Amino acid sequence: MIKIKLKDIRNEFYEASGSLSTINRQIAFAGIGVVWIFVKTIDEKLFIDSTLLYAVLFFVIALLLDMLQYLYKSIFLELFRRYHEKKFEKIGYEKNDVLEEYVKLSNKWNYPTWAFFIFKVIFVGIGYFKLLLFILNNMQ
Repeated sequence: MIKIKLKDIRNEFYEASGSLSTINRQIAFAGIGVVWIFVKTIDEKLFIDSTLLYAVLFFVIALLLDMLQYLYKSIFLELFRRYHEKKFEKIGYEKNDVLEEYVKLSNKWNYPTWAFFIFKVIFVGIGYFKLLLFILNNMQ
């Protein structure tokens, strides 16, 4: 058994979840690239198998959820910070001192971030499952 500070656990969590987000985004793009390999051209028109279309759909949804996760968190945290900065400045704090103050932030505000995070990973997994089904169905 080891002793570790909660702060260190939190920092390791941030590092791990950040890495997962990066990897998830990269493999979503890679999945779209793999699907593109299987696209056929018939009479100068693109033909994509319906299983592959679903795979691409799940990859694109995962990328959209990735963007929404960071969009929500960025907007929320900036608005939260500005609200508290103005509140402290109203009671006489100097602008530079405001950033050193502690404020309470409920975990419930992070629930949407968690939902986006979980679902984007699930959607990439489903996309790769669909891609795997296509490959297995077309093996000779």
